[in-house]
This record gives sequence, C-alpha cells and structure tokens, in this order.
Amino acid sequence: MRARYIFVMALGALIAGCSNAKPTETPAGSTPVIGGSMTSTTPAFSPTVAERYQAAANALDAAYVRWNAVISSTSQLSNLTRPSAVYAEALSSFNREVLDLGITRMPPSTHIQALVRGDTTVIADLNSVGTQSPATLAEWSARVATDTAKANQAGEAVRIDLGLAP
Repeated sequence: MRARYIFVMALGALIAGCSNAKPTETPAGSTPVIGGSMTSTTPAFSPTVAERYQAAANALDAAYVRWNAVISSTSQLSNLTRPSAVYAEALSSFNREVLDLGITRMPPSTHIQALVRGDTTVIADLNSVGTQSPATLAEWSARVATDTAKANQAGEAVRIDLGLAP
C-alpha cells in the first residue's frame, strides 16, 4: 500500500503539468512498493492467506506504477481518463481478491471492509477524472489524496493483522 502514498506526489506533478509548469521528475530510487516485506515474528494468519494478500498487493503495485508513469509524463488532462480507468479496475480486482481471502474474524474483517470501502471511494474518484477541468483539477487531486490516505490506513491495519510489515 505504500505506493498510494506516492499518489499525492503524482497528483501534484499532474497539476503542475496541466498548469503548463515544468513537470517534476521522480527522484531515483523512489519507485513505490505496495507489497513490502512479508517478514514477521508472529504471523496472525496462515502463510497462504498472507501470501495471497501479498500477491494481490504486488499486482496492484504494478498497476499503480504503470498508472503513475502515465500521469507523470502528461500535461494533458484528456490523457488521464483511460489510465485512471485501468488503475480503477486494478483496485476493483484487488478488492475482489482481498474479499475472497475469506477472513471473517474480528478485527481483520473490519479492517478489510474499511480497506475495500476506502478503495471503492478512490475508484469513484479515479472514474470522475473525465469530468474534471483544469480549474477543478486541484480540488479533485486533494479529494483523491485524502481518500487514498484513508484507504492506506486501512491497508496498513490489514497488513498488520496478516502478520505482514505495514
């Protein structure tokens, strides 16, 4: 889920690009990693559940990296619709996979539900990019950043529940 933290930086670059400012470059070594380490001293769930979650997170990370590359390299708002839709679909797929883990005990199930709700809000935000204009992009970006931060908090709780590094 760490890649979502980079999301705010990417949105800032997008705003700068749409305002004809010189786009910022991503510093070397700052490639986001959602998955993180699976190291834990006391896993709360079987390795299979944690591994399945990790695999889903890795796939989402790859989708994020592709999406971020596109939004970081364009200054045209119209070029964001398709990549945002693709990333929104990756988030939807991640949500389905997380729900398919079959975790029903508390608090992990509560954290998973919060993560899915947070991701669903971000998906709606991403899908609304086509209705934005240069004048509304900053407000949209702030909303996406806020919603992403909320989803990240829930994702960290899930990772801890599964015995994964936050």
